[in-house]
Amino acid sequence: MILQNPLSEALDESIYSVNPKLAPKPGTKITLIVDGNPMVQVYVLISGEVQGVEFRDFTKQMADQMNVYGYVKNLPNGKVEAVLAGAEANVSNLLEKLHTGSEYANVTDVKVQKRKFTGEYADFQIHR
Repeated sequence: MILQNPLSEALDESIYSVNPKLAPKPGTKITLIVDGNPMVQVYVLISGEVQGVEFRDFTKQMADQMNVYGYVKNLPNGKVEAVLAGAEANVSNLLEKLHTGSEYANVTDVKVQKRKFTGEYADFQIHR
């Protein structure tokens, strides 16, 4: 990281220092991009009573509201699989909702695996 906040306990988080090991030579033109909400992608495996209880419909509805892309589908072993992609805050909010699920669901476990963001999803779909 070229710019870094020098101390985690700093009173003013708007002051950054230059990391001299990574900084370009003086006079080099650079473009600074500040991304406060990076794009992420995760694989999710949900266990419990999550099939036949409108869990996939619930997930799609929440994903559409939160601008999260990917898919959700039932697995033969009774679990539900999902891939969630989008802004980090939106994906986190949806993951929080999946811990409870639809009105009739009984979620017992949610496993989340971070993946490289691919940008391959343009919407959120229910896979059959």
